Amino acid sequence: MKEIEEYITNNPFTFINILIALLSLVTLYFNFRILKRTYLINRGVNRRNSLEFKHIETKQLKDSYVVKLVVFNPSSQVQILQSLEVYKKTPLKNFFLQLIGKTHNWQPIRTIWWPTEDEDQLEIRYFSDEFRNLYVEGIKVLMVSIEGFIDRTQYKFHLKVSHDEQVLITTINGSNTQFSHSFHRTYYEK
Repeated sequence: MKEIEEYITNNPFTFINILIALLSLVTLYFNFRILKRTYLINRGVNRRNSLEFKHIETKQLKDSYVVKLVVFNPSSQVQILQSLEVYKKTPLKNFFLQLIGKTHNWQPIRTIWWPTEDEDQLEIRYFSDEFRNLYVEGIKVLMVSIEGFIDRTQYKFHLKVSHDEQVLITTINGSNTQFSHSFHRTYYEK
């Protein structure tokens, strides 16, 4: 211990180095607090400006049905629609998976989707017809054509846009949808 004290008193640069190290630790602590506050503010802004994605109605056609969805973009930042994946909830028949709590599976289904300005347009549209409607500035209507007949199972719509992703899980059995009585959103941190 005496050797360390002698070394510190005989070498003034050691004392300066210890002082600089302590100041660096204090600066690091305050920078961490500022960084954490900045992260929380940015996360709150991103959550307030995230897309809203809702089911409007479903119409049965001859051999398929068309689901009308709406995308709201409250942000001042324009979004571009990239893809829409649709999954159907199917029950699992595996007894062992049901024992551990997995009772259903999301089966991808083949769909055709298009953004539109004409909400009464129920015929399938193609990219060359509707590419201008991929640009979401405020509200955009999406039409999804699914083969078969309307059923009461749940569907999961996974929408990917240029800066965000949204998942909507809903039943599509009604022709008109009522306003919801409850709302819950879960955020997943990456």
